Amino acid sequence: MRRDVAFGRPNSRRTRTLAARRQYRYRNAPQCVSKRLRAGSSGILIAMRAILRSIAVMSAVGVIATAAFLARFGLGGLHRLISTGAFGIITLLGWVVTFVAGPISAIQLFRLRNSGRVAAAVLWGSMILYYLLGIFAFREPGVRSGPIFLLCVLFAIPFGIVLTPAAKRACIANAVAKVLTS
Repeated sequence: MRRDVAFGRPNSRRTRTLAARRQYRYRNAPQCVSKRLRAGSSGILIAMRAILRSIAVMSAVGVIATAAFLARFGLGGLHRLISTGAFGIITLLGWVVTFVAGPISAIQLFRLRNSGRVAAAVLWGSMILYYLLGIFAFREPGVRSGPIFLLCVLFAIPFGIVLTPAAKRACIANAVAKVLTS
């Protein structure tokens, strides 16, 4: 008697075809994953994947633009910025968040990983918080707040998108698809 039949399996893992392995994994996928996610991609998931990848590219552009600004700003300007007080320190913290969460967001969100979605939420949320603090706590007299509010609204769009349940489903569906096809 064959060894795999003795253990109650019709075929051994080595002799199963790829289609049979996928069907076996489909039947035994985690119960928390709905059949719609296991069966394939709907139009909403395909659109959300494209949107999440465009947000990943926007995150990468933000990191590159910040690095270019700092290269032009120089170390001398950095010392002057820190000496300005609380606003300079908050600006420095914003740059740290950009350089830590930005590359993670860009790479992992482009791969449609949930960690990239969380990193993107941290990145875009910190940008919104930075500009809102600038408006309400550190605004100089005569500075127009309209363009800054517009910038906050523009940053709120990717922030809101990465926090939607559809974005989470797209990342989970991508993870499930990787498991089913491996």
